Amino acid sequence: MTRIRATKCLAAGDWQTDPIDTITLNKDQRHRRRIAMTSDAGLEFLLDLPEARELRHGDGLQLEDGRVIKVAAEPEELLEVRGQSNHHLLELAWHRQQTSGSADRRSTYFDQAGPCCRGNAGRPRRNNCCCDRTVQSARRCL
Repeated sequence: MTRIRATKCLAAGDWQTDPIDTITLNKDQRHRRRIAMTSDAGLEFLLDLPEARELRHGDGLQLEDGRVIKVAAEPEELLEVRGQSNHHLLELAWHRQQTSGSADRRSTYFDQAGPCCRGNAGRPRRNNCCCDRTVQSARRCL
């Protein structure tokens, strides 16, 4: 049995056709060139791109017959880190890199703490942050 091939990756926003299906991939599964895949609804196809590339949320995989499968990024756990200054953020980023093992698969978002996150004497609060940001993890100020 021969599988239909997806030979083109259409960048998110560059295609307007309605997708026939979606394929949900985690961070590690989204960097590919050639691999057998199965869409969320069970359509089997062969991803056969000219070169390896990162598949991004919203990209379309164009099949040989012109149909498109939409790429969806699987939600990831996010660790938000806030620092007191840019220098402090660099130190935190360095420590995060040095101490995170391969078992820690969370993406990290670094940001300087805003004025609403600061407690007495300009130091960040240690309780939940009051900043109006939407992230997938609990927000805490360091």
